[in-house]
Amino acid sequence: MRFPRTGGVRAARRGLISNGLLTLLRQPEHLDQLHRDPALLPRAVEELLRYEPPVHMRERIPLADIDVAGTPIAQVFRHSGAGLGQPRPQGAPPRVRFDPTRPDNEHLGFGSGIHVCYGAPLARIEAQAALGALLPHLGTARLAQDTPLYGQNAMLRGPRHLPSNSEAEERRQQAR
Repeated sequence: MRFPRTGGVRAARRGLISNGLLTLLRQPEHLDQLHRDPALLPRAVEELLRYEPPVHMRERIPLADIDVAGTPIAQVFRHSGAGLGQPRPQGAPPRVRFDPTRPDNEHLGFGSGIHVCYGAPLARIEAQAALGALLPHLGTARLAQDTPLYGQNAMLRGPRHLPSNSEAEERRQQAR
């Protein structure tokens, strides 16, 4: 019996949440929007999966030799961000911009077809719960460093740390 691989589950979940925090801290207008309307959180998580997915690249290896137009294919890489340049329906918001209200969000953040992530429903719930729990504490938070250090794995992408501070912290430090 073969079991599906679960490698990278924790790293992907951590990447989704940390990439989400990074995106929201870089775009405080959307952080404020989620403060005002927490019901947008499920859409925002889907948008984060499209805009800044934790799994940027996946490798597929054919089970048999494949030849395409005279070129042997040994492996295929799928890049999750590749769809950002695709044509968009008339009236749809630009794909290169983060928009937590985006209505038609077709992303590859959890793969597709027979390769779809079977943990996707749980990851969505966890991301919504984590970001929802953090939102009340991010009122005036700002990134202390806007170029965080990322992990060294090219396929699973996410910042290792998110140094931040708030206006209250800055006032306390200035008062010292």
